[in-house]
Amino acid sequence: MSIDRDSADSFLKDFDKQQAIFKAEMAKKDVPYKVRQVYNSHLMHGASIDVDSKYLNKISSIPMVKSVWPILSICIINDKDHLHSQLVEFDGKPNLNITHKDTGVSKLHEVYGLSGKGIKVAIIDSGVDYTHASLGGCFGKGCKVESGLNYVGGGSKNRAKALATPYDDCVGHGTHVSGIVAARDKDFVGVAPDSKLSVYRIFGCGKKSQVDYDVVITALLQAFRDKSDVINMSFGGTSNWSQYLDSKISSAISQYGVIVVAAFGNEGEFGLWTGGSPSMGDDVIAVGSTDSSQFFARAFILHGEKDVTIEMGKSSTNQKFDLDNAGIVLGEDIRNKLGCTPITDSSVKGKILFVQRGECTFQDKIENAQKAGADGVVIYNNKAGHAKMMLKKQSLKIPAVMISKNDWLKIKEQAKSGKSLKLSTTKNNIKFVPETGGKVSQYSSIGPGPVLESKPDVVTPGGKIYSTYPMKKGGYTMISGTSMAAPYLSGVAALWLEYQNKENAKKGESKNYAMKFKDVVKACSRPVLHVDENEKVTDQFASVPVQGSGLLDAECLITNKVDVFPTQIKLGDLKQGKEYKGSLTVKNNSENSVRYKIEHVPVQAITEHDKDGKYNGKVSYGKAEAKVEFDNSEITLAPGETKDISYTLTSPTTSANGKFWLFSGYFLLKVPKDSDSKVKNDLTVTYLGMADDYSQMRVMPGGADKNAPFLTSNTLIKEYLKSANVGKPVIQNVRDKLIAKDLSFNLAKGEHPIVSLKLHHPTMLLTAELVDANTNKTVSFIHPKGISTLVGRSLGGDDNNPFASKRSMYMFEFIGIGLRLAEVSSFMKRIGSAGKSGKFEQIAAPDYDPVSAKIMGLNDASVYSNSYMLKDTNQAQEFKGVQSGYSAFSMVNIKRDIMGLLRKLAGVGQPKFVTSTSLGEIMYKNTMKNDIYPKNTLDDVKPRMDKEDSDDISFRPLVGKISPGSYYIKLKALKPIGRYSEGPTFDYWSSPSFSISYNAVGLV
Repeated sequence: MSIDRDSADSFLKDFDKQQAIFKAEMAKKDVPYKVRQVYNSHLMHGASIDVDSKYLNKISSIPMVKSVWPILSICIINDKDHLHSQLVEFDGKPNLNITHKDTGVSKLHEVYGLSGKGIKVAIIDSGVDYTHASLGGCFGKGCKVESGLNYVGGGSKNRAKALATPYDDCVGHGTHVSGIVAARDKDFVGVAPDSKLSVYRIFGCGKKSQVDYDVVITALLQAFRDKSDVINMSFGGTSNWSQYLDSKISSAISQYGVIVVAAFGNEGEFGLWTGGSPSMGDDVIAVGSTDSSQFFARAFILHGEKDVTIEMGKSSTNQKFDLDNAGIVLGEDIRNKLGCTPITDSSVKGKILFVQRGECTFQDKIENAQKAGADGVVIYNNKAGHAKMMLKKQSLKIPAVMISKNDWLKIKEQAKSGKSLKLSTTKNNIKFVPETGGKVSQYSSIGPGPVLESKPDVVTPGGKIYSTYPMKKGGYTMISGTSMAAPYLSGVAALWLEYQNKENAKKGESKNYAMKFKDVVKACSRPVLHVDENEKVTDQFASVPVQGSGLLDAECLITNKVDVFPTQIKLGDLKQGKEYKGSLTVKNNSENSVRYKIEHVPVQAITEHDKDGKYNGKVSYGKAEAKVEFDNSEITLAPGETKDISYTLTSPTTSANGKFWLFSGYFLLKVPKDSDSKVKNDLTVTYLGMADDYSQMRVMPGGADKNAPFLTSNTLIKEYLKSANVGKPVIQNVRDKLIAKDLSFNLAKGEHPIVSLKLHHPTMLLTAELVDANTNKTVSFIHPKGISTLVGRSLGGDDNNPFASKRSMYMFEFIGIGLRLAEVSSFMKRIGSAGKSGKFEQIAAPDYDPVSAKIMGLNDASVYSNSYMLKDTNQAQEFKGVQSGYSAFSMVNIKRDIMGLLRKLAGVGQPKFVTSTSLGEIMYKNTMKNDIYPKNTLDDVKPRMDKEDSDDISFRPLVGKISPGSYYIKLKALKPIGRYSEGPTFDYWSSPSFSISYNAVGLV
């Protein structure tokens, strides 16, 4: 397949020259740094460097530096917040052959002879055990894993220099993913078993292994350069935004013809807006997960009034269950339902203890049971699905597993009989046929995107998938997650591309069909029924933010010759009763006539807000259905004919108990049963909108809300973490324990006030301003983290606990430093005098974290030109393991069409610092200018290499020490921008007043 990967090679010599100039300028300014990665690509030109952030003023003053991003790190291994598999392992045995029949892949293998031959799939992941016989047993030319690189070595620390092979025998995630795509042995066949793999290892072995985003970008660009046809990413970041750098790079690669597939996420339990980058990219295919229709696992057999079979995963400790009529004790029967307090009841000794998840760590529950003499622990979930137990295994001498809430209810039902209950385990795997097979997995993240983009795009099998694993870890295992769903679709993409290659060869053509794959996949997917919170299948289709277009129909991809456009209709916010007029274009590319009946199928509306618009912490379902009228309910197309179907959609009016309802549904083009046409495939089109004014939704809880922000301190957090680490409960009443009561902080002693914030919705701009408590005038943004952009919603419990998950809360720590922004072009020469007034003393060598500010909705490729990513080599953290606000704002490049606005903000001839409101207005104008509800186009799109505007202007940061005094911190979060927005609006919260001092610490 011919892909234009080198269309901008003429730019590369210029890029090299600019790199040389950049190095010379850095030397001239006497900035010490170390180059990590160099990006001389027409997709992105720049570099990542290790440098002390105090030199950023010098770096950002270099004329060719157009934008600056921080190098963020994310913890990956065994962390389902980022690596999108649940990693609840089962022994299992092969079930992909059953899955292939469910999706139609088996027909592509058997009827059409497709195996992925001639297609290269890139796997960006934790590496691969290529010694595995099912994966070819070797690495290099002629092997299944024919190429790849290792960016992290064998350990958990990133390395800038790539090693020769992506071998992994310690993690296994990438090996599992690779097997789903391309494994082959007598019992196990992947989706595209004859495809070639190119594997890029970006995650290390340690449990707290981190990957830096510059490595992710490097791997993406290398996979593109290595002529991959498909790129699979079974991981995700913490941003929900399509404008985030990894999402934008991924989309740019897609636009050049490489199919990019990414896992959408496993955060469904936390509600809406929980998908993550890079799957949020406009041209990236975001994949959700469905449960397997059959799987095999060992089981518990509960002996009571009747025998009950319960699926059993692998023990999370190093011990295994092997039971024969063992006695059991239910924690609730001994007044210790949770197992969080010491167990004094002697009946536990020699028995299996059942306790509920929640309130304390899994480690605490198991240790308490172990001390009481229990022979094992079964923890039942307090919500749908499963969860991975993270444990310090060396201290645990008994087995422990988690079972589902539904399985626990079966046990409860048996307990009612009063008959003594016994527990056995099966020696071998047995077959399970779950009711939820083929339906969306409970853990699968729920959309939409922050500007109501329809995400995920499709769902494929990801629940309980048996695949390859490192030989040292057993060779095979069964895991669940969107990490497993993404490579399933990547394998299907390889089959589809192989078919396109064969068809083109017959016609003597060489075309690039990759940009069309996303629409074909969506048109050929089938909506599936909704599963409620009790894991019961309902009689209604799941909503579009849950399943996208539905479950993939692989055979349709090959046999369908009819295009429908668009396949997703983005309505945005559409107030109740308002009309939207649109049309579908249907083109018959087959040699046969075809007749379709057009059906409208509305589905359940979803929201997280009550009738007063208050966030209620759970997903609610209601009846809010749009009305649709088509100009024709049936169409017939002759071979080669194109027709339009016009429709009028009226937003639902509903008295349902809630607000900000997301309504959605399907336009189904169905071939009538009495049709004699050879064209037999039905087609799917989705629509999604909000029946309200999106710009009125709160993103940050108010002062009276139980989840409102609160003021704490680094001292209180340290004390709390210390107490939690000795086995005390870590979830109950955390907020009350952390609220600061002593509001005097001596910064010289390292006492720092911290604001803790729970975001209910993504926000484009989040700021923390320091305000003089006596004058109520803003002094500066706090630094660092005072200006954060493209921030994702918080995850975690509903009790305002900063430690419930990796993204439960955002922390803003004030260390006595402030940040101001000034427009360079108007008064660069005056900066020195401008920074010496009031409460703000400018620092000659500022020390702060940078972030790019080229996030203003710019969709052209110039957003990547001359981007420099910095890794601060001098970041002192007062405490680790606590989530901080994403990043601080360093420099903003603004297109010339809003220069007038900036001049107005800055004033003429007199310096004026930019405020949160000013930044919000800039973001609002650029968002509206770029059309948040863009029209789709049938034309192939490629990134433009626009020339940089010579009159672009930028802001420069001034970082200064804050004088002693009384202050408070004001948080501002930009509300969503929607159809009815008349300008930027913010949610506000102000902390209590506090005093800061710099009293010297005396020697004792």
